[in-house]
Amino acid sequence: MKILKFILLFIPSVIYGFIVFCRNFLFDKKILKSQKFDIPIICVGNITVGGTGKTPHTEFLIRLLKDDFNIAVLSRGYKRKTKGFRLVEFSSNFSDSGDEPLQIKRKFPNIIVAVCENRVVGIEKLIKNFPNLDCVILDDGFQHRKINPSFSILLNNYNRQFTKDYLLPLGKLRDCKTSYKRADYMIFSKCHSELSENEMVTLKNTINFDNEKILFSYLKYQNLINVFNSSKIIDLSEIEKFNILLITGIAESDNLKKYLEKNCKSLTHLKFSDHHNFYKKNIEKINNIFEKIESEKIILMTEKDSIKFINFEENLKLKNNIYYIPIIIEIFNNYQELSNFKTKIINHVRKT
Repeated sequence: MKILKFILLFIPSVIYGFIVFCRNFLFDKKILKSQKFDIPIICVGNITVGGTGKTPHTEFLIRLLKDDFNIAVLSRGYKRKTKGFRLVEFSSNFSDSGDEPLQIKRKFPNIIVAVCENRVVGIEKLIKNFPNLDCVILDDGFQHRKINPSFSILLNNYNRQFTKDYLLPLGKLRDCKTSYKRADYMIFSKCHSELSENEMVTLKNTINFDNEKILFSYLKYQNLINVFNSSKIIDLSEIEKFNILLITGIAESDNLKKYLEKNCKSLTHLKFSDHHNFYKKNIEKINNIFEKIESEKIILMTEKDSIKFINFEENLKLKNNIYYIPIIIEIFNNYQELSNFKTKIINHVRKT
């Protein structure tokens, strides 16, 4: 079956790769133009389709910069029902802004968050509307060659490294493997939390990139927060007491699933596609499954998915039992490498 799939998808993958190669060649030779801006544009992206952890890494940069600089985050707003440039407000609906931009705005209400499918137009409008802006963080913009970012961070999923993958539709690569050379820094994301120094060295040797500019990150889970009442919190250490119904609509849920299976009393997993737009029938299904689970029990979801459930408050019989699990990224290179990375980002924004 795998051989047949390879045969059927190989030619479309070659055609797609040729198109991507030609496009990159035209930009590299400046036949197609990339636009630079007068303020720092920090790009967080990948060359694969989803699942590298762009949003938590974007939030890492926000935490690093927000106290000293006026920053904005610009995203496409994937799967939103609106078009064009749009500022995201705390009270916005995810269908108007996209789930991830709204998640960022609700977590960091004092920063500017905007969505626009045309990133050049989006940046131009941000600069015009906010003349004191110091920096724009471009969430998922590595393939947008019409913009020449001043600093690029490429994420490489430890569990599905782009060096071992294939171009669409055979694999998950949406850009040529050689495109990593455009990055200023590379982060192996979603590593396991006990990654050894030897394994880091081995991973660095798999790719021709400045070793001092390769970092490693892992996801760190936080205390559970009730979706409808943020004052209701369950300490992470207490999940061992609960039978959990896990709801996910994300690209990769394996890490979270494994963590919960290891630490909670029992786990039932209801998995939806990435950026799934929940409907009333989904809510009814969740309620029915949850009723069959033995007490003591809770419903748990990702922070991104929780944004979509806010609109269903009246339809949820079990809202007191519904929590989300926030995540942050931890970069666990030696102190000097991490310090150098932070200093480069801060100095880049300050001096550009």
